[in-house]
Amino acid sequence: MKLDRDIESFINNYVKALKEKNAVAFIGSGMSVSQGFSIGKTIKTSC
Repeated sequence: MKLDRDIESFINNYVKALKEKNAVAFIGSGMSVSQGFSIGKTIKTSC
């Protein structure tokens, strides 16, 4: 499979960040709805 140069760069940078324990992923708040967790005003962020 041939990857676009930008995609390949993203993957390389993300793998580097994972190895340095400096990576995050936002997969969307809707992922937990099927488990009974609510979304909306209850979403909190930490920085």
